[in-house]
Formats: sequence, C-alpha cells, structure tokens
Amino acid sequence: MDDQSRIPRLPARRIVAIYLLFGVVWILVSDQLVAIVANPDPASTLIQSVKGGVFVLLSGSLVYVLLRYRERQLVETRNKMETKSQESQVLQRILRHNIRNDLNIISGNLELADESITDTEATERLRTAQETAADLLVMSEKVRTLEGIQLDETVPEPVDVVPLVNSAIDQITEEYPSISIETDIPERCMAMAGPSLKYACTEVLENSVEHYDEALETLEITIVVDESEEVHIEIRDNGPGIPEDELDALERGQETPLAHGSGIGLWLVKWVCAQYHGASSFDAESGVGSTVVLALEQPNSVRV
Repeated sequence: MDDQSRIPRLPARRIVAIYLLFGVVWILVSDQLVAIVANPDPASTLIQSVKGGVFVLLSGSLVYVLLRYRERQLVETRNKMETKSQESQVLQRILRHNIRNDLNIISGNLELADESITDTEATERLRTAQETAADLLVMSEKVRTLEGIQLDETVPEPVDVVPLVNSAIDQITEEYPSISIETDIPERCMAMAGPSLKYACTEVLENSVEHYDEALETLEITIVVDESEEVHIEIRDNGPGIPEDELDALERGQETPLAHGSGIGLWLVKWVCAQYHGASSFDAESGVGSTVVLALEQPNSVRV
C-alpha cells in the first residue's frame, strides 16, 4: 500500500482540464489553418469552432464523470484490501500465538492426565484428544510458516533447484527413517525460484507420507525440463490420493462451505509456485496414487 501511495496520480479534474485545453487549442489552430488554406466563409468557420468547442466540453464532462466513478471504485477496492490485510494479520496473530499457546496447555494437561489415569477406555479417549490437539498444533505451525516462507520474494531469481529439492528429501528421510524416496534428479538445474521452493517440496513429500497408513511402495521425485522449456519437479506416490473436494478447491482457486480442504499445506504449495510466476498441478486417482507437479520458468525463458 505504501509503495502505491507514492506513485504520482493525476486527479480526474486535472486529466479533464488537460483534455479540454488540448481540444480547444486544436480546434482554434486547425480552424485557422483551414481558413488560411481554403478561405471559407467567416460565419461558417465560427459555427464550426463553436460546434467543436461544444463537443469537447460535452465529451470532457463525460470523461470526468467516468473518471470520478472509476476513482470511487478504486478507493473502495483499496479500502477493502486494507481491511482484508488487517483481518489476515489479526487471524495469523491469533493462530500463531493465542491458539498455539492454548493448545500447548491443553496438550500438556492431557499428557499429565494420561499418566495418572489407569482406565483403558479413558486412556484411549485421552490419546485421541492428544492426537487431535497435535494435529491442530501442526496446522498452527503451518500458518506460522506462512510468514516464514518469504512471500516477499516477489521477484524470483535464477537458482539451482537441485540443492533445494535434495534438502527437502533429507528433511523427510530424517523425520521418517523408514521411508525410501526414489529420485531422478540431474546434478544441476536452473529455474526462476527462491528458498521457499524447499518448503513446497517438503510439504508435498510430507503430505504423501502422513496420509498413508501403510508403508508407501512408491514415493518418487524427478526433475525434468519439458518441451515448453519449463522445469518440472514431479512428486509421485501410490497412496490413497488427494480428496476430491480438496482437488476441486485447488483447481478453482477458492474454497466453498461445501467444497474445501482439510488443511493449508497444498494451498501453500500453490502460493509458493505462484509467487515464482510458476504453476502447480495436482492429480490423484483412488487406488493408484497422487502426482504433484511444480512447474517453474527457466532463466532464459523469463517473460519481460
């Protein structure tokens, strides 16, 4: 908002004044030139000048009305964006601090209760509550990560994506030692991206691991340059697939009360790719698995 406010803007009155001045000068000068060349009747020249002046005045008034209407629309849009930005900041603060701190307290007390209760049924219920609280804490951490994935990287830079992808693989194999990830990755591959790409890859890999109850038979990640000269980072698994409602919401770019996801991980993947002027695609088939593709521009194909 601050950057936009520093951009010089011409108000509607000044734009219309410039237009009127130009129109009047043009009519007077052009009529005088015509009078010199064609030597028309003076009365006819006067009528033409008056007619031209009336046209410029009426069209200038119309332009002014349209510009004022547009200005009001822009002001309303800017006010709405500022309000939404404030709402987002407040919600992020609530999720980062208030809810997270309260969930830590709940989790701690559930653990103490679990240690002191011997009843089997009550213990199972406590563990269910602990797991739910832990899931909410993870979601809170992801919202907190939203600020840490460097969304201010508004201009992607040429980077070697291979170390970022390998770093994401190392993080997942360290957290889940039993998981084996097959790779087909070149030694070097340049693309327009940034540090947040690691988070996107980690999120997709983690999503594959956490949403499959049995051992994954297939978890592959490849990096290729396709025919359109885009760098494709493809992650494929044989898990249960991404829920259809979540896929629909991601494809539409918005959620509804009836069609929405269960978390924010894949949304963050989509946003990370978008900030690099890239794209993400999500494909899933029940009983077959999921395929997620992160498409990035190559440095030599960047749009100017």
